[in-house]
Amino acid sequence: MPDITGDVIPSGERFTAAVETLSDAQVREPSTLPGWNRGQVITHVARSIDAYLWLLAFARTGVEPGQRTDAAALSRAVQAGAERPARDLAADVRGRLSRLADEAAAMPAGRWRQKRSRRAVRPVRKGRWMPKPSTPWNVCSPSEPASV
Repeated sequence: MPDITGDVIPSGERFTAAVETLSDAQVREPSTLPGWNRGQVITHVARSIDAYLWLLAFARTGVEPGQRTDAAALSRAVQAGAERPARDLAADVRGRLSRLADEAAAMPAGRWRQKRSRRAVRPVRKGRWMPKPSTPWNVCSPSEPASV
């Protein structure tokens, strides 16, 4: 089984812990991503978890679980979601991360190696597969705090 719980989940938890320290005013401040405020980045991360949930459902069943969110819909969701209070943004990320951890833990071991749709994923570093577009989950090393 890929080490999703050993790599992705702890990184997501560090990200969520950083988000939970932000005030409503701070989530409206510019992020280090040009043209995006922190609320937009946080919402984008939360919505990107859906791509991983889609992939897990596909791997578990062998059937693509419906349409994936297109770029325009993701953009609208990011804009709308970024206006929420900081505690709601943090709860959204934490809830989706929890669902991802639960889905990964429930994945039968034999399903991790199932053939994947080339439309849904692309190869990245060292043979790992990521949803299109890829999301940089490892937002910080384990020894340093995340920054949003």
